[in-house]
Amino acid sequence: MSAGQIITAKHRPEDPHVPAWQVFDQRYRNRYLYGGGLFPRQPLPQEWYDAGIAMKADSMDGLAAALGMPDLPLTVERFNLLANAGRDDDFGRGDSAYDRYYGDPSVTPNPCLGPIDRGPFYAVQVVPGDLGTCGGVRADRYARALRPDGSPIDGLYAIGNAAGNAFGRVYPGPGATVGQGITFGYAAARHAAGRLG
Repeated sequence: MSAGQIITAKHRPEDPHVPAWQVFDQRYRNRYLYGGGLFPRQPLPQEWYDAGIAMKADSMDGLAAALGMPDLPLTVERFNLLANAGRDDDFGRGDSAYDRYYGDPSVTPNPCLGPIDRGPFYAVQVVPGDLGTCGGVRADRYARALRPDGSPIDGLYAIGNAAGNAFGRVYPGPGATVGQGITFGYAAARHAAGRLG
């Protein structure tokens, strides 16, 4: 399961997991783009702090207090042990070739896990969302929806996120479903137009 699936599965009104908090340190902030357009070292927008969707503290204990999460330091301590060992036993980050490809090759032993140990420390609210799908209706090269036996359903087409992912159980990255939607939308339109004469 993905982190988003785990968060959603654990969410209960009496024990909310949505929104969740992404916790990171200054080293992370210095190295990576963040939030769809913040450059490394660029401060998080003050509006995020004002809205209560971002927190910052000089220590992990301080961040835990600000978030009302007394177990956060222990969670981060465990995460750091796993990061230093190079194996994420909790979520499997870095286990797949896909993860490793998109990880940071300068981070070892696992390009997807870096310790959270250099203050100040940050937390930003996150909510699960769909970027793409690894499910959906199976379709052929003409985007015709297929029955379980593989035969096409006359007049029914499936494209974009309504169709099974052309990449199987892997999602190569943002925009992939747009390309798939355009390509198979074109194929479906050509096929349907050909049927109409």
